[in-house]
Parts: sequence; C-alpha cells; structure tokens
Amino acid sequence: MSSLNEQQSNTMSQVTLRHGYWFYFKHEGLDIILHGSAWSGKETVYVDNHPVSIKRNVLRRTGVHHFTRNGDQYELRLYLQSIVTGNLIVSLYKNAELIEEESKAYLRKGDRTVWWRLLGLAVAGLSSAF
Repeated sequence: MSSLNEQQSNTMSQVTLRHGYWFYFKHEGLDIILHGSAWSGKETVYVDNHPVSIKRNVLRRTGVHHFTRNGDQYELRLYLQSIVTGNLIVSLYKNAELIEEESKAYLRKGDRTVWWRLLGLAVAGLSSAF
C-alpha cells in the first residue's frame, strides 16, 4: 500500500466500536499499520499491507508485537492508559530505540456525549453476557 486514500485515512484517524483503533506509522519507506478490534481484542500488525503479527489481548492493558524487516528488529508496544476513555498509546521501536509514539482515545475529555457512550457500552456489554 503506497498511500492511503481519503476514506481509509478518515477511518484510521477515528476510534469507533465498529472500526476499532487504527495506528499508522511510516518509517524508512515502510508502511506500518496496527489495527485493534474494539470488540474482540484482536490486534493485527501490517507491514506494507501484509500481516506480520496477530494476537488477542482482552484482559491486559499492555501488549507487544515484534517483527523483523531488512535485518532490523521492530517492536510495537501498546499501553491502555485509561480504561474509561479507551486511551491507547502505541510506541514504535526499531532496534530498541523509540521512533514514534501515537495516542488515540474512544472518548475525549470534555466530550458531552461521554456518559451516553459509556451507557451504550454498558448496555452492549450486558446484552452480550446473556
């Protein structure tokens, strides 16, 4: 994938229950993408549009994905900073050196719809339990 079209870019820039979390890094000609499902906890790392790491992370607030490209060791570290807002921080490392970090949240501070969204999440969680 050499470049993202506008629709993909808009989808990747927003966190939603339907589309989950999308993080995009461009480093030394590599397109590195992380997708995290908001429903199943499935995390997939793509490099140049090919999956290189797939894991499920449901109960932990941290996660790590490793892959190698051109003799270099890459690592994506995930940290769920806030369970309430869904703020997820993803850090890209190359050979143990921090390259870039990005943060996205499902709910933003000051968002007036926070309580309605939280109520919706609670109802969805309860309905899936039955």
